[in-house]
Parts: sequence; structure tokens; C-alpha cells
Amino acid sequence: MNEALIQKEQALIQHLKQYQKFVICYSGGVDSSYLLAAAVEAVSTINVAAVLGKSPSLSAFQYEQAQRTAQALGIQMQVIATEELNQPAYVQNAPDRCFHCKSELFDKVVQWAQRYKWHWICDGTNADDLKDYRPGRWAAEKYQVQSPLAKTGMTKADIRMLSQQRGLSTWDAPASPCLSSRIPYGTPVSPKALHLIEESEAVLRGLGFKEFRVRFHDKMARIELDQTGHEHIQMPGVKEQAVDALKKIGFQYVTIDLELFQSGRLNRMLEERIG
Repeated sequence: MNEALIQKEQALIQHLKQYQKFVICYSGGVDSSYLLAAAVEAVSTINVAAVLGKSPSLSAFQYEQAQRTAQALGIQMQVIATEELNQPAYVQNAPDRCFHCKSELFDKVVQWAQRYKWHWICDGTNADDLKDYRPGRWAAEKYQVQSPLAKTGMTKADIRMLSQQRGLSTWDAPASPCLSSRIPYGTPVSPKALHLIEESEAVLRGLGFKEFRVRFHDKMARIELDQTGHEHIQMPGVKEQAVDALKKIGFQYVTIDLELFQSGRLNRMLEERIG
């Protein structure tokens, strides 16, 4: 590991020590898992809490992964129920959907932290996230949620490398935004849609795909794949199994996007329209 990255991690550890006793809004993804590991080193397991918000927009796969990672770090993951699907502004799925989701999460976490006398709340926002369209950041500012990774200049590449050095299983995990992110802006978020997406992605994961998305378009599922995924789906029988399974789940049509999967593509398309 290069010296600059070692120094960056040491700066993060020192930064975390100033919080003394704090809560991490935890998802089990690459960023929050690394932040949790660094926090354990900085202040010990008794001074950091990992709180996960659980709702229909969180897949069972991600929940189980988060639980395993927290346990491996010696942390008992705390789970709170979030109710963003009860908020009309969230359900209507405008481009600011994430603001309403994060507001619901942070509001519940703040209440939990106050009840158990935790001093600070942190999230896993990294330095790269500050360059993207992230309405959830508005909610973080509203609730004074701290972002130690971003404040110390940690990029996604830094976090993956440091996670690998620490032996975290999440170091090469694909990005894992909530299931609602598969629904185009303007199409309402519903429990049925989230269920179809979750079941479909579980099928593809079981067929050996790693970096992909199942985009919801009412009766149609649009599958986005990376280069490896496009090669894999050409293997004998794989495409047929995928199409058959997704139709049994409830989609009438299944299509494969000819463009390569790119995380955050919907946000980039939005920015192009605004620009």
C-alpha cells in the first residue's frame, strides 16, 4: 500500500477519535462497512453503534450481508424500522426521492441516538459521492449527520483498497443502492414493484451474475449487465433460465440493455436533461 493512502487512513482514525461515542448509519455496503471497521479501531466496539434502517426497499441479501460484516467486526447491528413508503413525497418518486428516504432514516436514528445517549451520527458518504447528484446529502445537512470518509478525502477506490487490506469481505462488493433506485423517476414506488425487483435480482445472483441491475418498467424488466455479465448471459441456457424465471416472478417482458451497466446512470441522464 502506498504511503499516501496509509497517511489518509491514519487521518481518518484520528478524525474518528474526536467523536468519542457515535452511531454509524450502516448499510453493510463497501463504504459503511469500512467506516465501521475504522471506527472499531479508533474508539473500540463499545463506543460505536451500527444502526441499519430496515424497510421493503432493503433487500434480504443486503440485510444478511450487513449482519455478517458487523458480526465479523464484533458489533451487534441495531435495526430500526423505517417507513418511507408511508410518505407520499417518497412514493411519487420525484428526483428528490432520496431526500425523503434519508430524512426518514436520520429522523429515526436521531431519536434512537438520543434515547441511548450517543453523541454523534455519521454516515458512509465518500469523497466521490460529493461529485454526484445526491439529494440525501440535503437530509444529512438538515440532521447534522457527519461524513468522516468525505471529510478526510476517502474515495471509493481508496476504500476498496483499504478494505481489502483489512480483510473485509465487502472490498470488491458491487455498489448496493436501495431497491427503489431501480424504478425510473416519476414511476411510483410500491411494495409490489420492490418485491419484483428483489426476487429478480436474487435469481440473477443465483445464476452467477455479480454487477447488474434489474430496472422496473411496469410489465417489463430491463436487465443492465457489465461486460462480464454480457459474456455470461451468452453461456448455454443462462439467458433462457433468466427470462423464464423473471416471467414466473411476474414480468411479462424481459429485455437486456445493450449498453454496459454503469452505476448512477439515471442521475447522469437527469443532469443531462437539466443541463
